[in-house]
Amino acid sequence: MNVPVQEKLVLKGFLITTWLPSSERLVFRFKVDRSVVDLDKLEKTLRPIVGKVKIESRKNNFTVKVEVPILQYSARRLERIRNRYFEQLKQYTIVIQRLEEIGFWRNIYLLPATNLAKFLEEWDKIKKQIEDINDMIRREMNSEKTKQLVQALRKLGLETTAAELEKLMDNPPVLPEPKLRLNKLTLSISELADMVEDPALRDRVRRILEKQYKEQIQSIFESVKDQVKQIVKQVVEAKTYASLIKARNELRQLAKKIKDIGLVGLSQVVDEIASHVDPWRPLSEKEIDDMFENARMIL
Repeated sequence: MNVPVQEKLVLKGFLITTWLPSSERLVFRFKVDRSVVDLDKLEKTLRPIVGKVKIESRKNNFTVKVEVPILQYSARRLERIRNRYFEQLKQYTIVIQRLEEIGFWRNIYLLPATNLAKFLEEWDKIKKQIEDINDMIRREMNSEKTKQLVQALRKLGLETTAAELEKLMDNPPVLPEPKLRLNKLTLSISELADMVEDPALRDRVRRILEKQYKEQIQSIFESVKDQVKQIVKQVVEAKTYASLIKARNELRQLAKKIKDIGLVGLSQVVDEIASHVDPWRPLSEKEIDDMFENARMIL
């Protein structure tokens, strides 16, 4: 699909790169020799203390990796904070692209300038909450449960592992500070091309910028269409009045974010879909596709 380029249209906002520590950092890992330690006995001994023991046993490999969740309360608290943060990210930003990396997908977010103050306020809260978890980690590392685990490891003959855990009790792990990078985005082809003085070179730069601009708009266009279809699908499956209200609110919030980054035409289409969404008389995928196809004429 070719998205027409309009000189007056300016894509604006902040590209967000963000990182939060995960609960993987709060797992105690150690290795054992399966010829020395009975793995069934190890699991039966540790499970009553920590609840879950993960043993990675490979055939013909005498060294076995063991993972023990020694900081369960802190880990659960951290995961709740992460989930809340990504919900806030979804509320304030637009996913403009998904990049496939090794083993997972990474989203690229565009934050409208109108949402910047609210987003940064939430970000400060997230940072403070993660700082508070570090206090929780220190308390939990020196709990009776951890002391029982040290004793159990010694009874299993894992003196070195028990000593490592005692060192952690003296120097508990600390969660790194969350990271946030904001990059201002203001993409106007005319202004950027006019920075080049040579007329011939300016035309070439303009063509390059137009191609990049079309690719960026296309990426946003497809991302928004996927989000709209997902919201419509959820309300059709639920078939309740409450889900209808929720879907319309989500679509209108999405429309506002799109408008705030400069895509007024696309925003109008999403707003129109919000007005027509109905679980009992649902829009078909073709109808949604047609509405988005019409949107490219007014982008």
